[in-house]
Amino acid sequence: MAKKDNGGAKPAKQDKAVSLNDIKPEETGDKTPKTADWQAQNAAAIEKAAAPEAVEKALSGNGGARKLLSKIRPAYGGDPLALTVVAAATQHVMLPGKDQLRRKWVAALLEKARGSADSYVKTFCLDQLRWCGYKATAKDVIAVGADSGDSRVLEMAALVARELKGECIGL
Repeated sequence: MAKKDNGGAKPAKQDKAVSLNDIKPEETGDKTPKTADWQAQNAAAIEKAAAPEAVEKALSGNGGARKLLSKIRPAYGGDPLALTVVAAATQHVMLPGKDQLRRKWVAALLEKARGSADSYVKTFCLDQLRWCGYKATAKDVIAVGADSGDSRVLEMAALVARELKGECIGL
């Protein structure tokens, strides 16, 4: 996509928060919103939504984890605040005394990864499992990759499984 000439003028300030859905990797330049801009513009909302008590509330009750994970959409289609809360939940369940919540969260992430036909959703869930899964979860992670038919999901599943089994860290 060709960059429009604005005659060297600085872009006008935006009055409303920029959505991450407005970020397109093929576009560059001053007018393209950046993730850091979104984070800065939405700092208060992020802090409130990702607070431990808010995350605990989102995960509580019957189906809380599934409801939160239902907000994960294909790339560029999801709500960035919801994705931030999912990441906060992954961190939250790793706190001391959260073993039961962690088991519930890991099961919900695996269910979402298995049940989605979308590769982005699968890899997003696998990445969360990378941080909160158990050594025993590795076989389930491998199955998600094998069943996907997508080499990117298969590669992510292999990486996550190796890390869960303690065989390596990172790529």
